[in-house]
Amino acid sequence: MANTNPNLARTTLAMEVMKTVASTHALSSSTAEQERAWVSIHRTYYPIAVAFLRKLGVRGNHVEDVCQDVFLQMYRYLPTFRGEADLKTWMYRICISEARRHRRKERVSSLITTLIGKDGPTEESTRGDWNPESAAKQVLAGLSALPERRRTILILFDMDGLSGAEIAEIMDCSVQSVWRELHYARAAFMEAFDSGSAS
Repeated sequence: MANTNPNLARTTLAMEVMKTVASTHALSSSTAEQERAWVSIHRTYYPIAVAFLRKLGVRGNHVEDVCQDVFLQMYRYLPTFRGEADLKTWMYRICISEARRHRRKERVSSLITTLIGKDGPTEESTRGDWNPESAAKQVLAGLSALPERRRTILILFDMDGLSGAEIAEIMDCSVQSVWRELHYARAAFMEAFDSGSAS
């Protein structure tokens, strides 16, 4: 009986596409084939990258820019990709790196704004009746209260549904470390979330 697992089928297809792109990367005569391969990769993984970047704290119009950087990095390092890691795992790592770079740039921008004396934007109070918008703000506030490593593990496990082994590979740590960090991340998240809800 043929395997009809859609996730496995997508992963297998993506791996084949990546091998095709890698094998034709330096051949000008294969430009059309390379372009078709990249269209397939982009169509499959762009929505996943955007959703993950948003959960990592990239906001508004910045998501498109950072996501573009993710795919540029994938293309740049494509010649070194040998299929030893799952394509999605590789993409998650690049997303984490690019989101971290974006946050550094945002901190520098915020510091410059403060030093030159310009007032930053103000946010409306989230107090009032409970609604999806205020709930979303509380979730983001709870995530923002976590250290980067624990926030990433919590997102990967509870929101993106990755296994402990997959997260351990992405974060370059043991599975036991994943479970330990996840335990503390959940406790700290709920504390921050409840505190925000009560304010």
